[in-house]
Amino acid sequence: MLAASLTIFVVNITFIKQTLAATMAAPPEVTLYAAGSLRGPLSEVASAFTQEFGISVRTEFASSGSLKDRLLAGEKADVFASADLGNALALNQNNLSGEVETFASNPIYAIAIPEVSFTTENLLDKFLNLNIKLGISRPVSDPLGDYGVEVFRKAEAIRPGGFTQLNAKAVILSGTLPPNRNSPGAA
Repeated sequence: MLAASLTIFVVNITFIKQTLAATMAAPPEVTLYAAGSLRGPLSEVASAFTQEFGISVRTEFASSGSLKDRLLAGEKADVFASADLGNALALNQNNLSGEVETFASNPIYAIAIPEVSFTTENLLDKFLNLNIKLGISRPVSDPLGDYGVEVFRKAEAIRPGGFTQLNAKAVILSGTLPPNRNSPGAA
């Protein structure tokens, strides 16, 4: 993922560097808006880029939906890395970005304390158990929330009424993480 990120990052940055060099209005700096889940790898990419090209990278990590909204409202970024293709496409459709490229993908995981004992066979039963708390990110503003809702829809296909039950019991998480949450070595 790091190599793929570096490739797309350098392609975007090369264009920006040429633009900044042409304007000479200020010392070159690149602004990167990226999904919080990309904090670790893209922080490493930004650091390597700064070392190699001498151009500082200012990073802003948050839910990609909220970053997209900020860009639509007029904030400026040179690179936008979203955990959801729809957010990047929205910026493109509003003529706020160049071509959208997929540079990484990942699976969805269910994470629980050891006492819950998830298995492939019992996952849906555990999710539907009223004694087990279920948290997802905020749908629409955070792609992970959208993916959570998609899991609820798949549960409906397996067990009628599953979507309604899961949707009703899910605790919507704020989507705000401590600044070092997704840093390399963070807990």
